[in-house]
Amino acid sequence: LVGPGRPAAHPPGPRPGRLAADVLAAL
Repeated sequence: LVGPGRPAAHPPGPRPGRLAADVLAAL
């Protein structure tokens, strides 16, 4: 995801749950 202070193409997290955490953090 692209957010404030976060690069447009950051490397994926160590686990799939990382994406869900980013989504929740963006809300």
